This record gives sequence, structure tokens and C-alpha cells, in this order.
Amino acid sequence: MVLALVDLAENGPTIPIDVPPAFVDGEVLLPIRFIAYALGAEISWNQELREVTLTYIDKTITFPIGG
Repeated sequence: MVLALVDLAENGPTIPIDVPPAFVDGEVLLPIRFIAYALGAEISWNQELREVTLTYIDKTITFPIGG
């Protein structure tokens, strides 16, 4: 289900977002998947380690989930 279509830049592409932004303590939190896809990053999930890995160009970031 698409909740919104977000225009990332004036005359730029419109990208669907399926999880709404959240406002927490005056900050806007966006789903990392939405940002990563918008930048063209690759996303992978390791079920055994419960980690999400984002790869963009030559940089890799790993996020442990839970615990």
C-alpha cells in the first residue's frame, strides 16, 4: 500500500513511500529503506544475524535489528 508520493527535488522524480514519516521529540524520522532506495543504495537482510546492510558506491553500513 502506498501512503504518499514524495517529490525529492523540484522537477525531480516522485517516489512512493509505504511507511509514513514519524515525528519524535521534534525530529522527523523516515524509513531508511525509502532514503536508501532514493539514493540508489543496495539493501540486504541477514536473517541469521538480524542485520540490515546498506551499500552505496564504496560505503557499507550495517544496522543490527533488535537486542
